Amino acid sequence: MAADDQERTEAATPKRRREAREEGQVARSPEVLTAFVLGAGVLGVWLGAGHLYRELAGLTLDVIRQGGGLDLRPDAAAALALRVFRALLSGLAPVFLAALVGGVAGNVVQVGFLVSFKAIEPNPDRINPISGFGNLFQWAKVVDLAKSLLKVVAVGWAAYLALRDRLWEFPALAGVPPRTLLEFLLAKVAFPILRNVLLVYVAIALLDYAFQRWQFEKKIRMTKQEIKDEYKETEGDPLVRSRIRTLQREMARRRMMAEVPRSDVVITNPTHFAVALRYVPEEMDAPQVTAKGADRVAEKILELAREHRVPVVEDPPVARALYRQTEPGDRVPADLFQAVAEILAHVYRLTGRIPGEAPTQPPPTSGA
Repeated sequence: MAADDQERTEAATPKRRREAREEGQVARSPEVLTAFVLGAGVLGVWLGAGHLYRELAGLTLDVIRQGGGLDLRPDAAAALALRVFRALLSGLAPVFLAALVGGVAGNVVQVGFLVSFKAIEPNPDRINPISGFGNLFQWAKVVDLAKSLLKVVAVGWAAYLALRDRLWEFPALAGVPPRTLLEFLLAKVAFPILRNVLLVYVAIALLDYAFQRWQFEKKIRMTKQEIKDEYKETEGDPLVRSRIRTLQREMARRRMMAEVPRSDVVITNPTHFAVALRYVPEEMDAPQVTAKGADRVAEKILELAREHRVPVVEDPPVARALYRQTEPGDRVPADLFQAVAEILAHVYRLTGRIPGEAPTQPPPTSGA
């Protein structure tokens, strides 16, 4: 297994990444999610502070007014508990709603919109005590422990910094009105603590996401053999594809050769290149290249031309230009119209044929 891990040196392919995503394997940091929830909660407290204060102040005043006459009979106690629950629910609703939106946003930012049921499918390995005991000594577990200790220390220090300059004010709160006390606790204590803790969590989240990303990329690495196997699955065996391309070229060549007997002329230079042309005025606005070839293919074109009595004209400059500028099925380029027209006119005069007519006499071999 260790040897296999050492071989995983190749970056994951797009296909491997898609499969990992479908299985629920993504680079995801719970600290980023916590930072989003906390940030949204702080925003909710800031935006809903007035409403929260009014609800808590009204509840506090009701309790204080009753004082020693507080009715603790079951019915009255239940009514009071319901009053407290309603006040807290109403006051904290903006905070809860903001935290919910933050939680969704924290997941979407990291992994997008992803629904994977494979991640929650039963897996016997997850409840295997032997593998579970072995997981305790993984490097990732050590990092998680260090991260937890860091969070406790950092969050505690951030809270202390928020309260350090306010500690001397607490003794004086004993005799202040409830309204002043609530304003102090919310504006001077709770919000500064949340703000400092949020800043700490943002830094922790950025570091943890970078670590989770690195760990994820390492986990989905592939061996060279896996990449080769995947390439064969998606693109096909290279030998088979090479054979298919060879067959396709051979079929295209046969179709091209089948057009040589129907051509009006073959222009050659005289041995390295051969280009066959056909011109039917009723069907074409310019002569068309029906076949072309070099060396052995050119020899085959000339052989077919002679066999089927197609005129052959030696004109090296035109043959080379047509070979380089055109493909079978293309019309003759405009800059070669004049030269090709002279060659066709020469052939028609020499053979007595008209354009598009099949050859009926031995093909001449001449210069244009």
